[in-house]
Amino acid sequence: MLIFTSGVWAQTPARAVGVTLSPVPIWPQDGDTSKLPKGQYVFYDPPSAEYVVYYAPDSAGEQSVQPTILRFGTHSLVDPEVTFEVAPTGDGRFHYTYKVENGAHARQSIRKISILDYSDSSPQGAGAKWTAHVEPHNERDLATPAVSASAIELTPNSASSSITPGNAMQGLMVDSTSLPGFVSMAFRGDSKSNEYTPDAAASLPKAVRDQLASVMTAALDAKSAMVIGPRFAKGTSQSTLSQNFDFGIQVLVRHKLLDPNSTFVQNARRVLGTQLQSNDEIQLNSASLDFTKDAKTDLEKEIANALEITFAQ
Repeated sequence: MLIFTSGVWAQTPARAVGVTLSPVPIWPQDGDTSKLPKGQYVFYDPPSAEYVVYYAPDSAGEQSVQPTILRFGTHSLVDPEVTFEVAPTGDGRFHYTYKVENGAHARQSIRKISILDYSDSSPQGAGAKWTAHVEPHNERDLATPAVSASAIELTPNSASSSITPGNAMQGLMVDSTSLPGFVSMAFRGDSKSNEYTPDAAASLPKAVRDQLASVMTAALDAKSAMVIGPRFAKGTSQSTLSQNFDFGIQVLVRHKLLDPNSTFVQNARRVLGTQLQSNDEIQLNSASLDFTKDAKTDLEKEIANALEITFAQ
């Protein structure tokens, strides 16, 4: 999980929670392939941080005498911490600014940061010595399936501008008409190994190719985290907004970043739950959000700030 701020940077950001277990079997360090499971063609080699493709004639239906071994680098060995601030710009847009730090024990520099905007077809992004690229994204929001997403990809202008282990980049920005809500942010590391592409795997047998493609996905080959970011179109039903915030708070509680017994958390869940159960007959307003004054920790204050911005529209 990531922690976030508004107005000032948080002093103790929380670490992103990422996948820690390999989605495939571990490649044998002694090189003994005799005990590899049948039908399994993709393995992970922790020392080299590479996925190993291995198939022999008897396991993949090929006539070649020698087994084929290919290696592709992973991009998930980063350790991101994020803080941010968000504020209305006064012209109907919202300005999100992110600070991203890469933990000292990370094995890779952060070379790409991605965030989805589900409501604005033309958000803008920027950063010092970083470039933002925005393109349509085919992922749909389950709550608002008719709305197309935009993918905002932030990349450094040169290798020297990537976020190396133990260092941080401040001032990564997104401007959007979308209201704040919980969204996913993904981080990809700088691999020195062979890069996987569908073309690079095109000559592999279909069974091998499909298994490799299932591993080299954004969900598995990156670190991801839930953050507050550009999320909703103005006019989105309050039940949709409430569901998003209630879910986000539950995730933070589950990861022990919020105290489930705090006055703020209990009141937030109570108010959001009541709104959800009313099928939008109850409409939240500034009086309904009076509980936000009970926010004590930095994280609680930033959730309170996002709630006030989102439900004030």
